[in-house]
Amino acid sequence: MKTSAEKHTPEPQQKKSHGCDDGLDDRLKRVMERTKVVRTEKQEAIAPEIDEVEAVCEQHGKYTAKRVLIIGNKYRTTQCPECEKEAAALREREEKARRAAERKRRIEGKIKQSLIPERYKGRSLENYRAGNGGQELALAVARKYATDFKERLAQGGGLVFCGLPGTGKTHLATAIANHVLRDGYTALFMTVLRAVRTVKETYRRDSDRTELEAINELSDPDLLILDEVGVQFGTEAEKMILFEIINTRYESMKPTIIVSNLSETELSEYIGVRVVDRLREGGGAVVAFTWDSYRGKVVTDEDLPAREIKPSESRVGMPESVDEVIKRQNL
Repeated sequence: MKTSAEKHTPEPQQKKSHGCDDGLDDRLKRVMERTKVVRTEKQEAIAPEIDEVEAVCEQHGKYTAKRVLIIGNKYRTTQCPECEKEAAALREREEKARRAAERKRRIEGKIKQSLIPERYKGRSLENYRAGNGGQELALAVARKYATDFKERLAQGGGLVFCGLPGTGKTHLATAIANHVLRDGYTALFMTVLRAVRTVKETYRRDSDRTELEAINELSDPDLLILDEVGVQFGTEAEKMILFEIINTRYESMKPTIIVSNLSETELSEYIGVRVVDRLREGGGAVVAFTWDSYRGKVVTDEDLPAREIKPSESRVGMPESVDEVIKRQNL
């Protein structure tokens, strides 16, 4: 006799089989087989038929060509390998010429934006004639500064060319600018009078720029050349503007070259010792031009071999060689 618990215990149910498991597996297998067949047929349909044939080039003679069946009875035959090499070489030459033309356009654009006067656009380190020891030193310093400009830019080192008028200061300064422009850097040439005027124009009520924006624009180029320092009236306000321009570039590690007809002592008194000190930092230097006027002695690049330095007419009063002076000045 069964107990009540046994009476209410459900009987284990048998899993009903619908007889479809085997059928499902078979259907999947048939689908996979059909897919495999379709893929194989497509692959065979798109696989090109390639064979080798003998061909003749009018210029280079016989060669073995590969013939590819495109559709129906139409074939595409490979070109002469020598012709392909020549075509590739031509494309490479054309690409080099295109890049060279593009680089020339970029350089010309940068030179135009640099505001270097037309008279000085052809000035270079190669067409500066060094006829005495002082000129050799000035040229060597300028060349070192230009060729090592990446280092100068990293350190923010400036340069001061000061001394007698007509001694080649602006020539060497613009030669440095032309050199770095061709190396892909940016440069800007301005007289101090024009730079100060650019900032003072922002004081007008209708000005669309602020004083800070004008100073920052002068700080953007990799190299700034300020010419004719000492020619302007030299009011305290103008000196403060000049200091702000140089100091902003100094803080941004941007090299500045100052050109002046004043002596080093007069220049320090005019713009302040701290301005000159800032230009000396980062490997900067002051070069004094104390010889006779240089004007009328410029030659073209074609007339003077590259990197030529004329022998000294006199080395009296120069106990150190050019290299020693450069080393001592950390240039």
